Amino acid sequence: MSNLYEMTLEQLTLLSKIEQLDTSEENYETLLNSLLNEIEKKEKDIKKKVKNYILFINRMRGNKITIATEIDRLKKKWNNLDKTQERLLKNLTQNLVDLNLESIEVDNVKVNVRRSKRSNIIDENSIPKKYIQIEEKIKIKKKEIREDLLKGIAIEGAEIIENKYIVYK
Repeated sequence: MSNLYEMTLEQLTLLSKIEQLDTSEENYETLLNSLLNEIEKKEKDIKKKVKNYILFINRMRGNKITIATEIDRLKKKWNNLDKTQERLLKNLTQNLVDLNLESIEVDNVKVNVRRSKRSNIIDENSIPKKYIQIEEKIKIKKKEIREDLLKGIAIEGAEIIENKYIVYK
């Protein structure tokens, strides 16, 4: 069976032949009936082809739904893994801090408790304009606040918080 494009072209050719028939010819009826029979046969093939197209399209639609469902399931699994990893690292960090262990090395695993400092904005309205960067919305320049707080400059509405986190290889 040919493809739908070829089948359509064949049908159009047959229809064109019918239009070009000379009604005055003595075998006009025979030629017309022959062409109409051929069109009818090809029409059945076209209908089968159209049905197969629709079945294939429906199968693709079903596959897309299945894939979308699987993507959603995998996204949830990814998010759960992220949350679990974050929770485990937080718990491990807290346990090492509680035990006053700054570094552990076991076999080929090295764990170090690192410290970082970041500014914590307590009240955005109290932050001096010097630290406010205006974009589409108000953005507080936390990096500059942190630097000035570390220099000992008091900034209303901000404080230094020490974070502890783990670096592992």
